[in-house]
Amino acid sequence: MISFLLYDKIRDHLQVLYYLLISEDLSRKRLNLNIINKITFILPLLCLIFWSYVRGQSQEKLDESSAMLLEQVSLRQFDGREMAEVPLKLVLKLAIERSLTLKASKLGEDVAQRLVVAAQERNTPSVTTSFGFANTPSLSLSSSSSSSELSGASTSSLSFSSAYSKSTDSGITYGLTYSEQTKTSTAISVDEFGGEVTSGTSGDSISSASLTGTVTIPFFQDWGSDFNELPVRIAEVGLAKGRLNTQASELSLLKQVATIYWDLVGILETVEVKKKAVALSEKLTRDNHARLEAGLLNATEVRVSETQLMRDRQSLLSSRLDVKSVEDQVRSILNLKYLPVGLYPLDRPSGEFIFPDEINSLFEKIYKNDTQISSLNASLDQNRYQLEQELNNQKTNMDLSFSYILNGYSSATFGGTP
Repeated sequence: MISFLLYDKIRDHLQVLYYLLISEDLSRKRLNLNIINKITFILPLLCLIFWSYVRGQSQEKLDESSAMLLEQVSLRQFDGREMAEVPLKLVLKLAIERSLTLKASKLGEDVAQRLVVAAQERNTPSVTTSFGFANTPSLSLSSSSSSSELSGASTSSLSFSSAYSKSTDSGITYGLTYSEQTKTSTAISVDEFGGEVTSGTSGDSISSASLTGTVTIPFFQDWGSDFNELPVRIAEVGLAKGRLNTQASELSLLKQVATIYWDLVGILETVEVKKKAVALSEKLTRDNHARLEAGLLNATEVRVSETQLMRDRQSLLSSRLDVKSVEDQVRSILNLKYLPVGLYPLDRPSGEFIFPDEINSLFEKIYKNDTQISSLNASLDQNRYQLEQELNNQKTNMDLSFSYILNGYSSATFGGTP
């Protein structure tokens, strides 16, 4: 916005200058017009560059993660650039903390954990309560009446019901239900069609109540705690597989980060070697020029050394571009939006490798910690549980149900004393 305002002001001044030049002679006017045209052409380009610079400065703001990273490292100069000295341990730690893939995997673990809790609470007792009210009028015309009077009754019904149910791990289901209904009738009459309704006397309230107890026992299908606990076992296997997937993703991420880190170490070492090669080529080229001037060397050999110098410089430039490419990969893995400095790895590979003496114990540890083998075992357990469910569905579905019902009647509401 600042650059465009500046451009408008300068353009206005140029227009004023143009009108002043009209009164001058033609040759001088043409010269000034050429200058004005050049300025008008160059000015938008300068304003565009200035606007891009201002826009870039506004975008180059450190986010919270980049600022935290710079607080934990030291800065140094390398190859004319400001670099942040980062150890491998810090890079791996940041990768685990900021990986979006790992965060998604952990959310999947939370969902699997909730499924386990839901499976464990599947036999929680349930209580259901309901209330109801209904009013039903009924009118009729008596055939013995000479008038147009309608007579009938209005029946009000108030109902209440409460049910308790619980299932056990063995498959047995218990239930207890209490229900009550109270009815009251009131005589009503209507003198003529469209007239007012006249209420008469109300009858006594009649209340009926019932208490029902039920027990359902499965004989073949759905019987036994081994089968009824399968939903919990399947949910636990799902949780274990989710954790194994998270662990596998974490190991894969660490492997990828470590590989990129050591690639960066190798490329930086290559840059140092190529810088020395360029320095040697430059020294050789200068010496060959001095020998050429002294008549001790022909021009062809000088051209050969110059060609080698160009090749060394091109190779050095290619390695420097590789450094920035690998740094961008590290920024992408660490989920860093903007980091104003380069990355300089502090760690260097060690040539020593201690191999354990007990090979068998190492094999057992590898087998135990391998995520693919553990995930395969979990899948086998899950398939076995699902097979048990399918075999249960093929069994005879026969249940034995017992029920005991107590009915009662009263002239008071909800079992009260008449």
